[in-house]
Amino acid sequence: MENTQKSIRKEELKEYKSLTMEIRELARTVGMVSLTKATYVSNLSVLNEKYNKFIDKMERKYGNGVQINTETGEITRKED
Repeated sequence: MENTQKSIRKEELKEYKSLTMEIRELARTVGMVSLTKATYVSNLSVLNEKYNKFIDKMERKYGNGVQINTETGEITRKED
């Protein structure tokens, strides 16, 4: 038996629109989260580069294997 109806019922259309809208909104949110994540990853990369340059500078000034106490600034050496 073939259904010859040319359109869905109003309730079905309402549900279809609601689900479609939710999917689009969630997909948009996922996209925004992905962009935000990419920004954070890029910022982390920049900070790691700055940190490594700073450590290199401190090692040139105070010797290889320096460890710096973040509270006092005291310098100690890493044990090999």
